[in-house]
Amino acid sequence: MSNRFFFSTSTLWLALTASLLAQVPQLINYQGRVAVGGANFDGLGRFKFALLRAEDTAIRATASTQVAFGFIVNYSVTSGGSGYTVPPQVTITDSTGFGAVATANISGGAVVSITVNATGGGYSAAPVVSIAPPPPAFVYTTLWSNDGSGMNGSEPNNAVSLPVSKGLYSVLLGDNTLPYMNVIPYVVFTNNHVRLRVWFSDGVSGFQLLSPDQRIAAVGYAMMAGSVGDGTISNAKLVPGAALANLQASGQSGVASGGVILSQDPNSTSLASAGYTKLGQTEAGERWTTRSANSPPAARRHHTAVWTGTELIVWGGETNSMSSPVNTGGRYNPTLNTWTPTSTVNAPLARRFHTAVWTGSKMIIWGGEIGALLITNSGGLYDPANNTWQPLTMNNAPGAMPKHSAVWSGTEMIVWGVTSAVPAILVSAGGRYNPTTDTWTNVATNNGPALRLNHTAVWTGNEMIVWGGENPTSFLALTNSGGRYNPINNTWSATSQVNAPDARTRHTAVWTGTEMIIWGGEILSGATTLIVTRTGGRYNPLTGGWTATTTNGAPFRDSFGPGGGSDTRYRHAAVWTGTEMIVWTSDGSLRGGRYSPGTDTWGTATTVGEPSLRSDVSASVVSHKTLY
Repeated sequence: MSNRFFFSTSTLWLALTASLLAQVPQLINYQGRVAVGGANFDGLGRFKFALLRAEDTAIRATASTQVAFGFIVNYSVTSGGSGYTVPPQVTITDSTGFGAVATANISGGAVVSITVNATGGGYSAAPVVSIAPPPPAFVYTTLWSNDGSGMNGSEPNNAVSLPVSKGLYSVLLGDNTLPYMNVIPYVVFTNNHVRLRVWFSDGVSGFQLLSPDQRIAAVGYAMMAGSVGDGTISNAKLVPGAALANLQASGQSGVASGGVILSQDPNSTSLASAGYTKLGQTEAGERWTTRSANSPPAARRHHTAVWTGTELIVWGGETNSMSSPVNTGGRYNPTLNTWTPTSTVNAPLARRFHTAVWTGSKMIIWGGEIGALLITNSGGLYDPANNTWQPLTMNNAPGAMPKHSAVWSGTEMIVWGVTSAVPAILVSAGGRYNPTTDTWTNVATNNGPALRLNHTAVWTGNEMIVWGGENPTSFLALTNSGGRYNPINNTWSATSQVNAPDARTRHTAVWTGTEMIIWGGEILSGATTLIVTRTGGRYNPLTGGWTATTTNGAPFRDSFGPGGGSDTRYRHAAVWTGTEMIVWTSDGSLRGGRYSPGTDTWGTATTVGEPSLRSDVSASVVSHKTLY
């Protein structure tokens, strides 16, 4: 069962209306530079222009494998693709196998077979075969040309004369006051990926095609607004319920004329931009709301959860304390209050103690345990829009890392932890995965944090901060050290230990926008005893200083008695709402709290209607609503 936790005030907004005051001119301002013989051209240049749609007709080949006793003995080409000019690289990835080498054979631009060069060993039943894509093979369609004569990307017949000074020229494409310049129809921009092609002549030499074609950005597409006449949008042009669905998707709802609405955000930019004006404010209070029990994923722990902006995605883990890991999951939509299972087709191997990050369009799963003490460095990329999986390349991936950390930088997933350099010897390691190129880049280890696992990591906007954890080579060797990683320079710098919180493991960390807040977890009492704690600290990377979080009113107990499993507090969840850190678990009493760093104060989280007892919870924030 999933629950939604509300912590905010409600604000009254009143709807206003606005009107479109101007038409959009069908002109595109373009500037360029030309040179003749390496020198910037001066004088009257002759230009020809065309707007094109480019379609790549090349098709990537696919293949599968046949495995016998862990050896790859054959490959079957399931689709030969098209457009290949040289044999593409063949990559074989698997969670257990290694050493296989294969070569693709092409004929007529397609892959016709794959030769086994080395069988490798230890492969599972279904290794993934990746064949590199062919080079682009574009087919061009002319959508517009300056004189209307261009076809299929060809050069128009007539040129437009333009002054050029020191190589620079500018033109209003579509300006029919210029000879041989046609108006650009708005329907051109019903096509995606429109590009501008330009030909130039200095009046002495013939016309030369300027390269490359230039991509048309959003300004050209704004011309589409000119096709919408005043008062022409009617109910018939809207799918029934579309307006309500659009409002609900952005957390809003329809309002009758003269009515008011309540918002949990007192400074809602989405409502302000929609034409609402704020009338006043009233306290709504905090509460738990029971969410859908409609086919949720099986109960589990040691799983991951990410928030996509519209859905919560839960994946992996183990469904009971004695079970093997699973590769199932579910997507929860709070607007519709429904669950949708994630596909298991091509899903990563079942696992627990893995990590997950959200890229803005896809969820990346990496690492974890696929069996008892069996760690993997494989992963998968999940696309919720299509409910599909694809594997991550293992080329140059870091070694398998137990209980590591992962953050999303905006362009890459960065993982950090420990791995085996050789059997029984652990070293610090990390990697940066780029989902756009499906490539790994090594993270420098020089000056990096000492060996650790069960640590935390946050992304600040330009750095990854790793902190705390335990050294896997020494019994109960906890640390309060950390490191700051800059991916641009691929360098590390240490976090200060002056006034840092006690060394600990299995704690939580959140990023507020200016500070990292560390809280809870296990600390040492004596040399051989672990106790849980309700202490924490705030780290400011600008000053490099630490500030302790108050324990006055903090949730959870500092310690527990012999066998005190019901008082364990290190398996809590922590989220940042934009103003507060909320911590919660329910494996005993004193279940949750709200910490405000601005005032260094704790508030209690209501227990009215809260979920049943549980530990190892996951949590995500949905605009001041917390999903557990």
